[in-house]
Amino acid sequence: NVFLFSYAPQLTVLRNADLSINHGGIHTINECLCLKVPMLVYSGKKSDQNGCAARVHFHKLGTMRDKDSDSVDDITNAIEEVLSNPSYAQNMERMNRICKDYKTDKVLEKLIRKTLNQPVLTD
Repeated sequence: NVFLFSYAPQLTVLRNADLSINHGGIHTINECLCLKVPMLVYSGKKSDQNGCAARVHFHKLGTMRDKDSDSVDDITNAIEEVLSNPSYAQNMERMNRICKDYKTDKVLEKLIRKTLNQPVLTD
């Protein structure tokens, strides 16, 4: 089912979504990762959106398509591919765990502290 709204709270919608069709913005991609929602990315072709879309496609968290050339049939087929292929949901589950582990293991903090030659703070 498709609904059009002038405004919708994205996190609320994503919590109930089977698929996100988005423009490749990193915030939306992060929200999809956190909520394990596979993606169909039509890059807005601004800033880092092409690279973000390519990474979603590379990691098979969804697929990347071209908004300037896809037909209605192409879009329909891309949606069906992501929704019917269980590997996209499995890859989202795996990447979600990796992201959580990065936070739990304080990977970024450790890297920054190591770079700055400072001890890692504990909770």
